[in-house]
Amino acid sequence: MTIIQTDNFGYNDIFRSKLHENSYNYPMHMHQHVEAVIVLDGELEITTDCGTELARAGDIALIPPFAAHGFST
Repeated sequence: MTIIQTDNFGYNDIFRSKLHENSYNYPMHMHQHVEAVIVLDGELEITTDCGTELARAGDIALIPPFAAHGFST
């Protein structure tokens, strides 16, 4: 199943950030814009159509526009 996040579609100059201090589990979804993920502490599994990668503290991931992805801690 894929969820498309619609709340930032149609905005060309929007920037939003959100800090998740505990667990972060989000099902497969996509955005119109690039998503930058910075792992500050612990580990995060990032799932895309290409598979699952483990990101650790200090890692940065860039998710391109319209690429389905999900997260799990």
